[in-house]
Amino acid sequence: MSLPSKFFFLFSLVIIFGCQEQKEVPDLTVTEKYKPTEAIEQKASNSITRIKPVRYRIKEGHVSYAYSGIQRGTEEMYFSDYGMLEIKFTETVRDNPFSGSEEKISLITFMSDSAIYVVDKTTMNARKIDNSLLFESAQESASLDLNEVAENMYRDRGGFIETQEEIAGVQCDRWYIESTKTKEWRHKGIMLNTLVDLPRNFVKVEATAIDTISALPEGIFELPENVNVQDGMSMKRWIEELSKPVERRKVFDIRNQESN
Repeated sequence: MSLPSKFFFLFSLVIIFGCQEQKEVPDLTVTEKYKPTEAIEQKASNSITRIKPVRYRIKEGHVSYAYSGIQRGTEEMYFSDYGMLEIKFTETVRDNPFSGSEEKISLITFMSDSAIYVVDKTTMNARKIDNSLLFESAQESASLDLNEVAENMYRDRGGFIETQEEIAGVQCDRWYIESTKTKEWRHKGIMLNTLVDLPRNFVKVEATAIDTISALPEGIFELPENVNVQDGMSMKRWIEELSKPVERRKVFDIRNQESN
């Protein structure tokens, strides 16, 4: 599997299993605030002269998620610029498969074009990750559409669309990826539901609400001033290290990462 292909699957696992403080999982009553954005999506997906990739076929929005299974809690995700500017606030408790103990971790994950900042809110320490691999992956699409690249990668790995289902009030394609035994519900490039079966447990991340109408909060894409940012390994190296079983434990704990 090429590095661009590994990027989509392994980075999603980093976000799911990567460190996260306990908060009650909300009731899954949908707060529906969704508006079709066909004109925006058409422009984004067809503009082959765009100099930056397109992750989502919706320009901006806010999605709320609930985690269940081995990791439990909530996540709030805000995005703009078709997903090239994104911030996630994750508050979960997870069962550490390596120590057998329960961890309470609070994260901010901020992505801006070719950089990702992973902030541990318990220490306010952050790692800056070179995400230029995202731009390399986008070159596989004439329109720099990363959703197209991801779906082609799924098909190459035996994936197919089983059916369409409604998540948080919107229609999603339910993908089944044979090689990893995972299911993903995707809406215009946005992952709204993920189910990963583990030997004795599972991880489920499900959207409880999506809002593409309301204005985003002012300053939402600004990191706290007291964050201590250090350079970490590049995304390409991170994926390479995740492919090594001996190194996987070190990489999943951002507090023990070595600088690049």
